[in-house]
Amino acid sequence: DGSIDIAATQTYLEDNFDVDMVLDHIAVINWSVPFDDYFQNHFVYQRRSDERWLMIPWDLDQ
Repeated sequence: DGSIDIAATQTYLEDNFDVDMVLDHIAVINWSVPFDDYFQNHFVYQRRSDERWLMIPWDLDQ
């Protein structure tokens, strides 16, 4: 039917991403206003301890 299960999506994100860290990253990127932020200038890394994904910023000087 094309509908999105919001609860399932939230559960997936919380189980698979370090949500607090990703939101902090997005907030800092929006505050610093780089012009090529979301598709560049970060690595996505899966932490072995809990298998959650997080974003690691890099190359924000250009």
